Amino acid sequence: MLKAQTGFLRRALQKKRRSSENFSKFPMKKILIFISILGLTLLNTHEVHAESLEESKQQALNFLIDQTKRPQWIETAGASTVDWTLFTIAGLDATQRINEEVTRIGLQNFPQTQATDYARKILTLTAFGFDPRNKLPDRNLIQEFLNNYYHHAHIGDQRLLNDDVWGMIALRAAGIEPTDAIMQNITNTLLQHQNQDGGFPLIDGGESDVDNTAAAIIALRASNIPKNHASLQTAKNFLRTKQHRTGGFVGFQDTEPNTDSTSWVVLALVTLEESIETWRAQLGTPLDFIQSMQTREGDFWWKVSTIPQGIKANTAFATLALGQKKLPTRVIELPNIDIPFRIEGATKNICTGHIQARTPMEIITSAAASCGYTYELDFNGTYLRRINDDAAHDLTGWLYLVKWIPGTVPAPAHQLKESDEVLWYFGESTWKPLRVLIEPNKTIPKQPITIRSEIFNGSAWQFEPGVTIHADTDTLTTHADGAVAYTPTESGSVKIFAEKQSMVRSRMETLAVGTPSESITLAASVVIPNPEDNEEDGNENNDNDDNEDENQEPEPEPEISITVTGGPINFGELTPGSSAPLQQMTINNTGNVNIDVNPEVEGSNLMKQFLKLNDLLWSAFEMRLGKQNQQEIRIGLNVPENFQEAGAHTGNLTFWATQVAQ
Repeated sequence: MLKAQTGFLRRALQKKRRSSENFSKFPMKKILIFISILGLTLLNTHEVHAESLEESKQQALNFLIDQTKRPQWIETAGASTVDWTLFTIAGLDATQRINEEVTRIGLQNFPQTQATDYARKILTLTAFGFDPRNKLPDRNLIQEFLNNYYHHAHIGDQRLLNDDVWGMIALRAAGIEPTDAIMQNITNTLLQHQNQDGGFPLIDGGESDVDNTAAAIIALRASNIPKNHASLQTAKNFLRTKQHRTGGFVGFQDTEPNTDSTSWVVLALVTLEESIETWRAQLGTPLDFIQSMQTREGDFWWKVSTIPQGIKANTAFATLALGQKKLPTRVIELPNIDIPFRIEGATKNICTGHIQARTPMEIITSAAASCGYTYELDFNGTYLRRINDDAAHDLTGWLYLVKWIPGTVPAPAHQLKESDEVLWYFGESTWKPLRVLIEPNKTIPKQPITIRSEIFNGSAWQFEPGVTIHADTDTLTTHADGAVAYTPTESGSVKIFAEKQSMVRSRMETLAVGTPSESITLAASVVIPNPEDNEEDGNENNDNDDNEDENQEPEPEPEISITVTGGPINFGELTPGSSAPLQQMTINNTGNVNIDVNPEVEGSNLMKQFLKLNDLLWSAFEMRLGKQNQQEIRIGLNVPENFQEAGAHTGNLTFWATQVAQ
């Protein structure tokens, strides 16, 4: 019945067009009334069954696929049509039916001019399972998108809401979690601009419209807003008021339903997990209406009244609706990236280590427990205000560098990639980072070495004179060539770092002098665990020195000596999502002086990056031990969920003891 009546309608229109003379005899008003009556009759007499719904979807999909086979399709169709067509074909799992070269060129074709262009391209790439951060040559679309368009909790034009709506959907498709600060900020912005009638406008302060309300529902659901949330319920009620008796939905400032608006409502209802049947109007459901507008070729008319003008709907939208696809059609799963990081406070290093994170801000929030610091965020989680006692004031605050280059976007917006290294520091934006080079990094007592200081000038490292070098308790200053000689006097581990006014403190490097105080071997067989926090206060060890009588023997020569019991350590076989059982060891100061004990780990990446001592990353661990005292240490191994280096892992945990300065 549907095909017969559609064919009758088409033949009638073609007959009218063939005779311009006859066509002109009919007043336009009468023609529109005639068309509308045909449309209503068509809807009234067509009954939808599951088979015919599937058939309609396949006809529409076939139409889209046929379009991709047209000569010069990409050049003539336009970027928007190409993206939405490819997005729909991928969303309906039909990519194998289109030419690979057409897909390749179509995905790489990106003449961006505005925020919604980025959102559309990101959605299309993710629908094919590609990461928009690295699919296009030498381009990270997520970084570009956020750099260019994310400002003040908005995406794109501050007056428009559709930028925010499509930006949210695209970011979620790209693997950005709903808990991410940017997603939450845009979500709050969108909710704040919901109209009293429950709908969402295209322009801030404007009238609610069906298309943007439907898209806003999809975006809010992508941001994990519960389907029974008051905002979504009132938005759904607004859509009810715009449903036509045909089952279709009426667009902005119109009185007649159209296919595009109806398609978006269907997609919104799918995200709300609503039964389309419960939206049956007098003459049918929204899906009935969309089917009734389908042509014999498989595409769709936009509105009944505009059929004489040949105005078509967006077939991609209607096809997605017939397929009742949930948007975004695919959310790519991002691999966790292991990022080396360092946090430099006003007076000392706060933490150095490796962590899995996708943004610089995620480093701060994720490393707090392991590094033992507290922090405070402002401006909806986009600004780091405080770590421990270092709180932003005047021109001094927390800033981040990625590969030594200052960040240009809020920390939650900077998308990290493999090989990135992040430095957070408390200072001013004009400060440049220092580093120290030790030549050689192993020596013996009384053997001089060279320490060099360098500063990063924005593009390269160059030597820096007048830098203060701290080598344990010794303080040196680099000469005009940026170098200074240093002669260690005793065996042990010497911590060396560089400082200079209005510059970022260097990383603390280790100089091994002589032989280690004590070392144990580490072993594990990987299949991957999560961190497990255990808290235990260390023992305070008091100095046992007694006042010496003048007649007593002189103090003996200082003797530094420790023993470590509890090794070697084998963490056994580890599985994804588990943690290695905590191991215990005891460090005993058998010398006659108070000592500072510092660890050093060598071996596989697993050991160097994820070993913990007393629940802290080993690089953040410090311990002071009185003479003839001992202390227990808990040793843990936390392996990230995405760790791919299966098999045996070994390493060495070395403890260096140095005398406490008197």
